[in-house]
Amino acid sequence: MVSDDELMELKQLIEENYNFSIHNFIKIKPGKSSDTFKLRIRKNDFLCFDRIFEKIFGKSKKDKYLFLKIFFKKTTKEDIEHEAQLLDYLWQNNFPTARILKTNTNTAWVSFGKRYFCIQEYIIGRTYSTYTLPDKYLIQSASLLGQLQTLMNEYSAKDTTSKRVYRDELTNRVSEKDIAKLISHIDVSTSASAELKEYIIESLGYLLSIQPKVAEYIGAFKSMPYVYSHGDYITSQFLCKNGKIRGVIDFSSARETIALSDLMNNYLYSATECINQDFISKEKFMTYVETYIKNSTLPLTRNDYVLMPRVCLCIYFNRSFDAHKNLIKRIEKVGASISRALKKTNQLNNICKYLDENQLTLQEYLCASHSELC
Repeated sequence: MVSDDELMELKQLIEENYNFSIHNFIKIKPGKSSDTFKLRIRKNDFLCFDRIFEKIFGKSKKDKYLFLKIFFKKTTKEDIEHEAQLLDYLWQNNFPTARILKTNTNTAWVSFGKRYFCIQEYIIGRTYSTYTLPDKYLIQSASLLGQLQTLMNEYSAKDTTSKRVYRDELTNRVSEKDIAKLISHIDVSTSASAELKEYIIESLGYLLSIQPKVAEYIGAFKSMPYVYSHGDYITSQFLCKNGKIRGVIDFSSARETIALSDLMNNYLYSATECINQDFISKEKFMTYVETYIKNSTLPLTRNDYVLMPRVCLCIYFNRSFDAHKNLIKRIEKVGASISRALKKTNQLNNICKYLDENQLTLQEYLCASHSELC
């Protein structure tokens, strides 16, 4: 949370570092890496020449908006500079995203106590919650992901200092012992109801039953190619308006990852049918994958497509285990709400079950979408 006193301090820092003042701050739901605000700007709020306003907004005299991100402490100024450089590159290559404004001293960040903040262009559009993305935007998102990964890998080849590598999702970090320990912990807990205990123990029991399979799969992924990608490419990152995705936002998780993981992850979080146990609509999924392929120049092989459902199972297995740990932590915290944690745990476990039970079907769909490889 940002207090009123801190907002006054921010207003002063913005005036000093950007040569404009803020008409008002509009609180937006925080992201994974930052507190966020919509900034309302008027032309006469600029403390310097009109050309600064026109450089950012054009010649319109209407009120304009910018986007303020106040990063959590784990984000460094180097992280912000890397993201700013990447966004500039994408924008220069006609990819729809929001650039980070530079300060008077040509940095992408400003110090704010023990944190940093930056200001970005504001793209008008709405986001959709999990499982509610209309089909027209889902297919567009596949097209944009193909373009995005192509551009990001061209960029990383030119500037390797901007690559952040996170490969921990595909490591065998959850053992049978870890799961059994968590089951024992909740079994003796006095904080959970009998019904809730039964659900958690059954849910963890399922993870325990597939752990040997997941451990075996992970060993086969070491030779798979990694690509530079968004890292959190899901419906909440798309700004949509008038039938078009006008912007893709929040590149703070950009990292090296298995080539098709962002593609699969987006579908499993965004497609409307995924709220049901069926998860995948064959015709829509194949159109989605085909659209991605047409817009990507990455040298993917048959093996990438065949192994992708297994890769996703391993990723969601680790996430599901983490969700169970968080749920138990919430249960044991006095006065804490558990509804969101419980919903997320159930959602991730359902995805694990679907991926586990439909490996061959998903491989068939993926290969059929790129028939010359399979």
